[in-house]
Amino acid sequence: MGILYVGDNRSNLNWGRAASIALHELLSQSFEIVDSVRGDLFDLQTADVGYVHTLMPRKHYPIFRALLKRRGNVIVRAYLRLERLLGARDFIHEDPEISVKEICANSAHYPELKRIKDAAQSADAIVVDGDGDLQFSEVPRRQTSFLLTMIALGLHYKKPVFLINAMVSPPSSTGRGPTTFQYARKLISQCKVVALRDPLSFGFAKKEFHGPAICYFPDSLFAWCRVITAGRMSVPANSRFVLPYPEEHLSGGQVDFSQPYICVGGGAVSASSPESAVKAYSKLVQAILDMDIQVCLVESDSPDGYLRTVAANLRLGIVPARTSAFMSAAILGNARAFVSGRYHPSIMASLGGTPCIFLGSHGHKMESLAKVLDYQSPVTFSACPTDREIQNIVQLLRDYLKRGDTLREEIRQAADKRCGEAEGLPRFLADHLYPGPCTEDQTVARQ
Repeated sequence: MGILYVGDNRSNLNWGRAASIALHELLSQSFEIVDSVRGDLFDLQTADVGYVHTLMPRKHYPIFRALLKRRGNVIVRAYLRLERLLGARDFIHEDPEISVKEICANSAHYPELKRIKDAAQSADAIVVDGDGDLQFSEVPRRQTSFLLTMIALGLHYKKPVFLINAMVSPPSSTGRGPTTFQYARKLISQCKVVALRDPLSFGFAKKEFHGPAICYFPDSLFAWCRVITAGRMSVPANSRFVLPYPEEHLSGGQVDFSQPYICVGGGAVSASSPESAVKAYSKLVQAILDMDIQVCLVESDSPDGYLRTVAANLRLGIVPARTSAFMSAAILGNARAFVSGRYHPSIMASLGGTPCIFLGSHGHKMESLAKVLDYQSPVTFSACPTDREIQNIVQLLRDYLKRGDTLREEIRQAADKRCGEAEGLPRFLADHLYPGPCTEDQTVARQ
């Protein structure tokens, strides 16, 4: 059974790529992954193809993509306006059906679109990793529209479509978010299976989507639990030895990983206001340092670059986003605690038993993760904590440190349970592809 895997984020810089590695490993147990659609195609600033019918020759699209990153420049903005007036447009529309027509109409001229079209047409099934990208905001998100387009493309070719590993939440009550949600409800209701990664998403999906088999399986990254537990202590004592090429942080501070340390990471919401984030995080980190324990900053995604300013100002060690996903998970899993607004890094930490303090993020990401990990009366603090919240965070950290290995074991046990549940996803999908008694060819896929 050959599948097209949509949403393979292993090419992305952020540590969320670890979930794609884990999901690829899980799917490979039961299916042959014949091709994948990478997550970098979701974003116009990283995609190999986005705008079609540009005046600029297709072979120079990397230049056009670079201009999209500089659209704040007056000259660039005027040029892009001219391109649009003369017919250039993003092949991804808010209406996924229009996007499918664009893919089919332009596949002969754009190799990447042809590859997507041919892969969807030849695969036995389409597996779409929803991740945290199904967000129905006031301004439609291209990532959301891209995922819905791939569901529509699979349905166009009458393929069974599985939406898995997804978070969904109610749309914005204003603007165009509800419009995008109407497209989503129509398409998702035609999927064969919809697997949600948290109970809140599961409850919402049960109310809104009618037709598919709707189920709950924890995030694929939990399947790394045994790997991280076995290698949790495999971290060099000197933090310089974990730095990836280029080793640009050698001039900063260091962390002695053989001694207790607390990790502090960023978040998507705080990254949207870097100046405010630097001020809030500087106060937060200094308050933790006053506890007489090391602090290691972790830049788990490129927008968290403001943490470099915090690290430079306080002479602290920082683990850059380019660090190996496995090493990053080991560092987080060996910390005494982790403070962050990032979803997958918080799972990484939890796999090793590290207690987390959750900062605000988009949708219900962090609140849902706290529930998945069985936190009692969890609190989600502001993305950029206030002075009062910083005091509460420090008090909570002191409580976590006092509870020590007892708390860590509780978190490890919760993560291990989620691991066992996540590992059941491939068989569940196979059972819905091969209902009834197994044939000889189907036996391996259903085991």
